[in-house]
Amino acid sequence: MRRTHVLHEGIREEETNVYGCRAPSQGRKCDKPSTIKAEWAEEYVARKFLGMVGSWEVIETRKVAGYDPGPEINEVSAELEEHMKQSGRFRSEAGRRIWEEKATALETRLAELEATPRRPPSTEVVRTGRTYADTWHAKDDAGRRRMLLDAGALLTVGQGRKGSRYAVDEARFDFQIGEHGDPEAEQLADILAQERES
Repeated sequence: MRRTHVLHEGIREEETNVYGCRAPSQGRKCDKPSTIKAEWAEEYVARKFLGMVGSWEVIETRKVAGYDPGPEINEVSAELEEHMKQSGRFRSEAGRRIWEEKATALETRLAELEATPRRPPSTEVVRTGRTYADTWHAKDDAGRRRMLLDAGALLTVGQGRKGSRYAVDEARFDFQIGEHGDPEAEQLADILAQERES
């Protein structure tokens, strides 16, 4: 939300970005509407977020697709079976050679598939070597917003007191992020869970 204040004819105060209650945009009533300068809120959130998790290493989880050779084994088996029905239909030596090459290729592929173990989908935990602070400073506004959303960040702003228009009153703020435990303990728990599945 932007506000422009006209000081007097022809002279305008610089525009100020502010955050306001979002309840009306979600069809709810805002019992205690309040606004805050965006600059104040963003500086506070950055300081609190980095103070809470800035020194932690960023650990990424990646989904690794599983592989089940069963459906392909069924396809190749059906194709080989159909191909075998054609064995006596060729009249030339070239026809027999082409038939044998295809039969050999299908049998080779079928043997490869049968030797391939089924691999269930898994989650891979990757240590990045970067801290949340390093990552924060390397990102633009959109990247930082994504980090906050991924962390479940929530800033609640209470109503201001009279006269607090020119200075931030941090007593108005309540900043929370989603539950985060010890990242190394979480990684160990993930590894143990994957080993149990194997």
